[in-house]
Amino acid sequence: MDSSTYYRQDDIHEILKRASLTLNQLSGKTVMVTGAGGFLGRYFIALFQAFNSRTNLLPIYIIALDNYVTSSPPGKNDSRKIDENIE
Repeated sequence: MDSSTYYRQDDIHEILKRASLTLNQLSGKTVMVTGAGGFLGRYFIALFQAFNSRTNLLPIYIIALDNYVTSSPPGKNDSRKIDENIE
């Protein structure tokens, strides 16, 4: 299942627009997202991915953690699994 199933793309664009100054400060930094497979975790990861794809600044590197007790792991074609900035 594609990660875009779990969030609205227009939400991500709006958050990106409003939080751009804060996100710029995270450029080149590493962020750990716990509960990465949950509702908020997926939104944060999608936001960081959108930032990375829309800026020429250093990417935000993401360490994504989840025990998948209440969610499922990303599928083979999930963008979170193939993004080189996510571990």
